[in-house]
Amino acid sequence: MKNKDQAMNNIEKTLKACYGRSEYSELHAVYELTNEKLCKVVTHELETQLRHEMHYDQNLYIDFIWIDKAPYAKFDPIQNDINSNQILGKVELGDFAIIYRQRQVFQNKNNPEIQNLQKRAAIVQAKLTNENNPFVPIAKLNSKRVTSTSKELKLLEDWPKFHLYKASNSNEVLCRDLKVNNDSSVKALFGGFNNELKTWIFGEAKSTTKCTLRYSDLLYGMLKNSLGKSIDEKDLDWKRLFEQIELVSINRKLSKIYDKNEKSAVTRIRVCGPLEKFLRFILGKKMFLIILIDQIDYEGHEIKYLKGISTK
Repeated sequence: MKNKDQAMNNIEKTLKACYGRSEYSELHAVYELTNEKLCKVVTHELETQLRHEMHYDQNLYIDFIWIDKAPYAKFDPIQNDINSNQILGKVELGDFAIIYRQRQVFQNKNNPEIQNLQKRAAIVQAKLTNENNPFVPIAKLNSKRVTSTSKELKLLEDWPKFHLYKASNSNEVLCRDLKVNNDSSVKALFGGFNNELKTWIFGEAKSTTKCTLRYSDLLYGMLKNSLGKSIDEKDLDWKRLFEQIELVSINRKLSKIYDKNEKSAVTRIRVCGPLEKFLRFILGKKMFLIILIDQIDYEGHEIKYLKGISTK
C-alpha cells in the first residue's frame, strides 16, 4: 500500500495544475473538478490505498454527472437564519454532491453476483475565499437581512423540514416533507476555493468550523467512512433525497450489470469534453455536479473474468 500522504499530495498537485486562469468564479472552480487528467490521478492514487491481492482486489470507477438545474429546498414551516432573519424563499441544495458506492462481486457457480455493501453521500456548498483556513460559512453574512449564504447554512447545518423543488423558479415539487436526521455524520460541507493559491479547503457545515480538509481528504474520507452519511433505511428522508438525485444520473463507466437495481435515467449527455465545458461557460447555466465514486471489490479465483465484465 502506497504512503497515504504521498498519494494525497499527488492528487493536490494535479488539482492545482488544473487551474490555469488567473481568476475563477465559484461554479467555474467546481467545474474544473471534472478535469480528465485529475480524474485519472484521483482514481490511481486512491486505489493505492485499497487492497490488491491474488484472489481479492478493490478497484475504483469515477464518473461525473450533471443535473441541468440545481435542486432547491423550501422550508416548511418557515425558518430563521443564524441572525434571526426570516427565510421566505428557496435555498439551493448545494453546488455538488459526492456519492460513494461499495459493492462486492463474486462468482457463484456460472454467474457473477453483486452484493451491495454500502452507499454514502455528502453535499458541498462552494464559496470563494482569500484565506488559507476560513471558517464556515466562508462568505460573510449580513446581520440585518437574509442572504443566500445564510439560507444555505441553515439548511446544511440544521436540516429543518423542507420540500425539494426541481429548480429555483420551478413549482414542481420532487419530494415533500423531507426531514433529514441531523446526526453526527459529516454529511454537508462548505468548500472554499482560493484564486491566489488555486486550492480548495473544506469544513463541516457548522457555523465557525475551521476549514482544514483538502479535496483529497474529502475523497479519502468518503472511502474510509469518516465523511458522508449512509444512504439506507436508518434515515428514510436522506434516502428519499438521494433517490431524487439519482433519478437524473447514471454511471456511464460501469457495466449495466452493476446498475440493474439502480433507479436511474439519462436526461442529458455526460458533460466532460472541452467543447461542452466551453458552452457551459458561455451559456452561464448553473449545473449541479455529482461526483460518483464506485468501489468494486472482486473476490475469488475468477477475478480476471469478473473484472472483464465490469469494465466493458
